[in-house]
Amino acid sequence: MRRVYEEAKVTVDDLPYGVVKEWRDGFYVALNYTSTTQDIAIPSHAKILIGSRVLEPAGVVVWKEK
Repeated sequence: MRRVYEEAKVTVDDLPYGVVKEWRDGFYVALNYTSTTQDIAIPSHAKILIGSRVLEPAGVVVWKEK
């Protein structure tokens, strides 16, 4: 699948196993379904609305890019 996306020039995030990131209605949401703390790459210009860049187990972070 990665090759297909690269050929289509679609960017692909390299997220840790068990971490999900979605974009909906102008907001990004990342969820940590693992039992370990995960660092999430969030652009420095983004405004974090809920949570933080460091996701605790079962944690969530919501941000909006300016």
